[in-house]
Amino acid sequence: MPPKKKARTGVRKSARSKTAIAAGEAAPTTSRVISRGRRPNLANILDLPLDVVLEVFSHLEPRDLCSLVRTNKAVRDFLLNRHLSNAIWRGARERLESLPARPHFLTEPAYAHFLFSNHCHSCGKGPVYKILFPWFKRYCNKCMTKGSVRLCTISLDEEDFFTELEGDEEEVLNVVEPSGATDGTLDAKTVVYEAQKARVAEMEELAGALEDWCEEQKRLRTEELEALRTERFNQICERLISMGKEAQLQRIKQCPRRLEQLIGIASVRQAAPLTDKGFEKVWRDIGELFSEGNDIHEDTVGEPEVGELEDHIE
Repeated sequence: MPPKKKARTGVRKSARSKTAIAAGEAAPTTSRVISRGRRPNLANILDLPLDVVLEVFSHLEPRDLCSLVRTNKAVRDFLLNRHLSNAIWRGARERLESLPARPHFLTEPAYAHFLFSNHCHSCGKGPVYKILFPWFKRYCNKCMTKGSVRLCTISLDEEDFFTELEGDEEEVLNVVEPSGATDGTLDAKTVVYEAQKARVAEMEELAGALEDWCEEQKRLRTEELEALRTERFNQICERLISMGKEAQLQRIKQCPRRLEQLIGIASVRQAAPLTDKGFEKVWRDIGELFSEGNDIHEDTVGEPEVGELEDHIE
């Protein structure tokens, strides 16, 4: 049996070190790599005094809390503790001033999960971006098929309907049993029907308000991202001018096809502020457009139509 390999304890000499040694020079000093040790655990934040923990969580939004719940069990147990965390979730919700009030049939964590967590409410898988507003649920395609009822099933007789009905039996019994409707009397069934009719009407009204709010948030987010892209493009233009590329940039702006090509490059359209390192990546991507052999000799007719960024280009 061959002997086990031993771990390397020394520092491997680099090509520069070997060259320096061959030339009789002093080799550059190389420090050993220092291990970072164990990475900090997010659950350690719970070791802080309770008032400090509550202060930290009081600055988070519902989306942040939904992400923290899925990090580890200790944080999850703390954030889902009814006696401690209700104020945290309520405070996070109230910081979103335009958000409609919480429906009385949802808890604070459930309301945040419904709006901000992209995970299926049945199996927990994700991402699930489609929100079922009338149901106040998010379901993946598999769970949606499993938990929904076909239209043809509704036309069955009462006995066949409850036999063929698919879904959560416990959820159905939670509605039927408290009202005594399981005894089969007409009065008991009427009570359940009227209560559910009022509940569904209330849910539909709330669902409409929440759907409008979500659409408004999407619109605001789209405008925010477009503003970031416009600012980034202007910053790129300023850097190109400082590099002496103003003449080539102006010719590109006058050519709709080339301008659209420039704006369509991924690193240019990125919705993030421009940094020095980021501009290095941008220049690698757009350098060919500004090379001397790629000059523009096309005649342009009319005004360029290049999409959303056109109005912001000077």
